[in-house]
Amino acid sequence: IPDRSRYTISLWVRIPKDAPSNESTIFGIRNNSVLNEHITLSWNPDETLGSYGAFRIGYNSGFVIGTTPINDGAWHHIAVNGVQGPDTQMSTHLRQYVDGHLEEVSAIQDASLMPAESTEGPVQFTGFEFDREMPFRGTIDEILIVGGRTLRPSAIYDLYSLNQLPY
Repeated sequence: IPDRSRYTISLWVRIPKDAPSNESTIFGIRNNSVLNEHITLSWNPDETLGSYGAFRIGYNSGFVIGTTPINDGAWHHIAVNGVQGPDTQMSTHLRQYVDGHLEEVSAIQDASLMPAESTEGPVQFTGFEFDREMPFRGTIDEILIVGGRTLRPSAIYDLYSLNQLPY
């Protein structure tokens, strides 16, 4: 992502109903030049914390869990809008969308979003937890990563409903 001060990540996923919880991470991005900075997109594998199976965004030690299960065998469009900078928090500067709609939050562990000073670092798109590798059980399609700006909610809805790029 060339400019991660503002970004949108959007993709389609289909996760089988019988996907095991240790195969929940869809993909992750890690910045090797900033100690321990990473973001993961997954479904929530913890039945005791928030909505089980809902879209989960992890950032360093924090997370935000939505309410809509995405591990039901159907195709779902998921997206995240993020803004990073001084004094930004997950609770106020990350928004998650499922099937074109802004998600309610079922659980959160807030964390500071570190300023994006460097963009060096590998991207791995299947089941990468950074402390262990696990295969992702599911299908991913039409990944869109936009750096330097966030997409408007109407553009995210159009990606879901019309399958149209916002530009």
